[in-house]
Amino acid sequence: MKRKISKVLCFIMAMSMMLMFAACGNDNENAVAEYAKMNETAIVQIFNDSGAGQYASISVKNEGTNIVVESQFAEEPPEGAEESLEAGLDSISELLKETLAKMKEEEPEISTLIIRYLDHNGEVVAERKFS
Repeated sequence: MKRKISKVLCFIMAMSMMLMFAACGNDNENAVAEYAKMNETAIVQIFNDSGAGQYASISVKNEGTNIVVESQFAEEPPEGAEESLEAGLDSISELLKETLAKMKEEEPEISTLIIRYLDHNGEVVAERKFS
């Protein structure tokens, strides 16, 4: 009988610890989601000012502890768009790294800034991650 009670208590403790760790992860994701929501306008403005979003609609969201800036073409991207977008991301990579550093100062739970260009069907044309 004592063994059975011991096993049940161990199981309950293990489940409690699992729930505790799961809740910690959700807090980080919630903090990043809240940051993305509260700062969407400012992030979109930085993206527009850099010229990186001139052909598309822009949205900001989180994926876990990552901030994702998605720019989607309304129509089929022009031929050579992938190379052009990659070159554009290269040219503003320092600006994006600085932006991520400022974001991390404001919300330390942010791990990565992801810039993602989508075609009119939602397929990824180009993507870059900054850590």
